[in-house]
Amino acid sequence: MKPIRFYYTENDEFVYLDNTTNEFGRHKCYDTKETTKYNYFELFKNFEKTNIDLVKFKEKFKIDTEQLNKHDIQYEKYYNNYNAVRLIFQRYSTNNLKKYTIQSVSTDEYEFAEKCYNGGIIYLNEKYKNKTINCYGYDYSSFYPNTLVNEKLYIPKNKGKKIHLENIDFANLKFGIYRVNITSNHKDVKKIFCFSKKGYYTHYSLKFIYQYREQFNMHIELNTDCEHNAIIYEDTDLIQASLIFKTWFDKLSKVKQNCKGNILIKHLFSSLWGSLCKLDVQYVTDEQLKDLDCNRDNSCEYKLIDYQTLENGYVRNRIIKTAKPYENNLARLKPYVLALSRNIIAEFIIDNDLLENVIRIHTDGVCLDCELEFEEAGYYPIPEKKTTGLITWNSVNDYLLNSLE
Repeated sequence: MKPIRFYYTENDEFVYLDNTTNEFGRHKCYDTKETTKYNYFELFKNFEKTNIDLVKFKEKFKIDTEQLNKHDIQYEKYYNNYNAVRLIFQRYSTNNLKKYTIQSVSTDEYEFAEKCYNGGIIYLNEKYKNKTINCYGYDYSSFYPNTLVNEKLYIPKNKGKKIHLENIDFANLKFGIYRVNITSNHKDVKKIFCFSKKGYYTHYSLKFIYQYREQFNMHIELNTDCEHNAIIYEDTDLIQASLIFKTWFDKLSKVKQNCKGNILIKHLFSSLWGSLCKLDVQYVTDEQLKDLDCNRDNSCEYKLIDYQTLENGYVRNRIIKTAKPYENNLARLKPYVLALSRNIIAEFIIDNDLLENVIRIHTDGVCLDCELEFEEAGYYPIPEKKTTGLITWNSVNDYLLNSLE
């Protein structure tokens, strides 16, 4: 196995700690002569970008890898954090994946998926901004992994069909993505729904909001002023997501249960959906770009996503192949798993009559002005220390926590 370097990025450089020599160093991010000699593990977000925290991360990494080794997971051999997540999933899901042929994501599917709102519900009640209030935070444990095995989540195994519809039955939508104009002036609508700036919504989002259209004064209208306003899938195109993810989920759930406080198993568990949806990005110089059939739309062999000018004037252009935009064919799940996860949060708030109690929502966490108790068994959010107490809210991501009165 290659020696290990722990690192964080600063401008266009890797700042690293060599695990073998215990020496700190720097080199350019694009210096492949260096990066191919070592396994590189990036500092996790809850560590500061300092030499002191590189040492702390190294020590924690050693403890946690030794713990995982006892469960037959050799995290350190996978070159980097991304590969560890991806390859450990493949290891435990190979037999499931062999049962199904998942077609690559088409250009049309990529275009529709990326124009959806692809994130969680992010909300702060404006009446609490710059104020201090007693808060009770609740957080869903392993939220996205649990969504991946939710019985309601399906993934298309075949390419979708791009069509034009003149009318639509919102109560009986086919699986897919639709171009729809949605408006509402209800004061609570942003607590339970996220609007797409470009007007692209999955059937999960549309069925959800159609169900509550009267309660939240929703105006929902199909956009017919375009060539194609939907990409749809037949029932025969679909497979239940749990058929692919359940073995991986069960294995890592057991390890996570036995490895409390292990940051690596938490990373393996929580980062999978994001790694599966990773664009298949290539980095090219301006000179290399001139020789490629490339543009910012989908009309060429390559599509230019963006570019970065580094300190030395070196330009890195990010491009993807138009015909195969993602690294993994399971990336087709991206807008659907996110839409379903938002529905789970919204239904929790609605079903428990908490609209008037919401202070803040952030993806898998809800902060309320009241304390909750759950009498029935089920998958509920659990109390979260970091958002429970006397809190001053500057913004949805900027707050000061004191002790609870």
